[in-house]
Amino acid sequence: MNDEQYVEAARQFARRMMVEGGSSYADRLTHGFRLATGRKPTTTEMEVLSALFQEHHTHYQAKPDEAVKLLSIGESKRDESINPSEFAAMTMMGNLMLNLDETLTKE
Repeated sequence: MNDEQYVEAARQFARRMMVEGGSSYADRLTHGFRLATGRKPTTTEMEVLSALFQEHHTHYQAKPDEAVKLLSIGESKRDESINPSEFAAMTMMGNLMLNLDETLTKE
């Protein structure tokens, strides 16, 4: 889950959420959740996703060096046109979504 390849995959997934998902964080999180699970998040799930995103975003705004460090993991270059604190927070959300039981086991 924290292996270099997984972090890089989460970063690329986060980039896709941010580029394709719309202009609001709620739309981006919904888009990512749908891509990962094949369905839209419930209201409760969306509340959790939004709260976690805000928590990570606040953390990376306070520690921008940690955001850049996270976004530098892996061989692919980070998209420097995206705000690092937002991108890092969305990367953490991408990591979470890619590791959901529902994502790993389609039933």
